Amino acid sequence: MEIPPTLRSLEGYKAGASHVNPEAQVLLAYTGSFTDAAKAKEAAMAQLSMGSDVIFYYLDAASPGVIQACEDEGAKAIATITDQYDQAPDTILTSTLTDLSSLILDIGRLASEGQLEGKAYVYGVANEDIVSLAPFRGSVSEEVEAKIEEIRQGIIEGEIELPVM
Repeated sequence: MEIPPTLRSLEGYKAGASHVNPEAQVLLAYTGSFTDAAKAKEAAMAQLSMGSDVIFYYLDAASPGVIQACEDEGAKAIATITDQYDQAPDTILTSTLTDLSSLILDIGRLASEGQLEGKAYVYGVANEDIVSLAPFRGSVSEEVEAKIEEIRQGIIEGEIELPVM
């Protein structure tokens, strides 16, 4: 669905892909549902048929559709919100994690300190207790893992700018 959290995640993914490979092409598909696994599989299969080798998805109950498409085609996937490695160890490269409990605690802290404002709060990799990556578990080389950590640090330190939405 085209809502702010999914749009921000996608923009971050696109920025990351073009940072490491300016020639990278990121294909987009919205199914209009977080729960329709058949639509998710169909969208993933369409992207894979156009040459995608990694599918980044922001879904809930529809996730198995993407995982199945990637398994069928020998492609890789990057999940969101929770670590989905156990669902498909040979397919999931990593997952972008969002610790909703820590997020709620942070918002509660702001409220209790009288600092909560009527605005959108955006959390990212600088908020390590809230937003992080799941372990790669050998799915990428140590060199790639080190590069990802270097980029993450660059984002935190403001050396690498991300799109603002």
